[in-house]
Amino acid sequence: MNLIQFRESCLKRRCPRNTFYNEKTCRTTHKQDQCFNRWNRKQEESKDHVEEKSERWAEVRKQVWIEDVGFYDGIFKRKDWRDICCLYRKLDREERIYVETNLKHDLWLAEHLDASHICPRSRCPELRYEKSNIVIINRLFHSRLDKLINPLYGINISDEERLNWMKLAKEK
Repeated sequence: MNLIQFRESCLKRRCPRNTFYNEKTCRTTHKQDQCFNRWNRKQEESKDHVEEKSERWAEVRKQVWIEDVGFYDGIFKRKDWRDICCLYRKLDREERIYVETNLKHDLWLAEHLDASHICPRSRCPELRYEKSNIVIINRLFHSRLDKLINPLYGINISDEERLNWMKLAKEK
């Protein structure tokens, strides 16, 4: 993807970095350029690290999918994310209605399903490949929780509250 395509995606509210769209910053070309450079740098860095870790991570992710979801087909962008996301499945009826009505502009992000670490890799690198530390949730919830934001209501939360949300998702 080149800079022009990247900018077009930004203007369509489809962040190529799969982060939240910000009305203030995502419309300015200067911020788009900075974001593109970050994205491009990340792409280059990931090429070096992907090969050595991707096989092990792919195997662990596959095992977690089978444990948490019951199947694995290698497709991570799905229209049926509501049936797969371990956190969404734990929400009660009112919370699901809230998500569908109040987060409808960001639900495209929820179609991406991630293997998310309960204890973040930065804090617990030894648990990186531990299946009990990984849960399948959608990218919208994953992004919010990693930023210490309540996945439903968008308010700031503590590390402990984040951990509680992740544990809720992992419960059988």
